[in-house]
Amino acid sequence: MSDHADHVVDIASTFARKVQAVRAHDTQFGNHPDVEGFLRGLAVGAGAPFNMPLAEGFKRLTPS
Repeated sequence: MSDHADHVVDIASTFARKVQAVRAHDTQFGNHPDVEGFLRGLAVGAGAPFNMPLAEGFKRLTPS
């Protein structure tokens, strides 16, 4: 996830697995009341400009 993403990946088919993975690491969100809703909101926001239901944004780095 990046504030300055220039590449997005459709994660609709793997979103449930992402939620499970985050929940497996309690230190990431602790007692957050709605981990899935929070992650879904981020994914919807990242995907909307690209007509994707759920996406994750990345900043591409080019080796110098």
